[in-house]
Amino acid sequence: MIDQLVRNIRWGQRGNFLSIPTDTPARDERLAWTGDFAVFATTASRYQDTRAFLSKWMDDLRDAQRPNGNLPAIVPQPRDYFDVTGVGWSDAFIIVPYTVWRATGDTRILRQNWEAMRRWSRRSARRSSRRTATPTAPSKSVRRPFTRWRSAWT
Repeated sequence: MIDQLVRNIRWGQRGNFLSIPTDTPARDERLAWTGDFAVFATTASRYQDTRAFLSKWMDDLRDAQRPNGNLPAIVPQPRDYFDVTGVGWSDAFIIVPYTVWRATGDTRILRQNWEAMRRWSRRSARRSSRRTATPTAPSKSVRRPFTRWRSAWT
């Protein structure tokens, strides 16, 4: 059973590693969601050498990075869709290079992306320092985090 799971993972990886890491070939959603791939990066790097493929995709992420350090949720971004993003999706900027380095020991991907990673980290630190909440007095965004997108998710 475990062998079949591994075969399925490898088959899925083969189907989703085109010129970008796509979400799923089974539906009409073949987009490079940054958060989805951040979750799969460790597994992908375990089953094959992802250095060249992910170095190219990280080039795309650097090209898509906003002046404030943020990323769209999908890279490359289709038109201006999915521009709103945040923790989970834009974390790919840190997770993917770190994962490739941990899997291979090759520091090139870290060196190539270091400045962009720092811009993203600084933006995240600025935003988190403005949005802190104490346990006794949570902010409105902490109490109702999905209000903005409720109609799309429910």
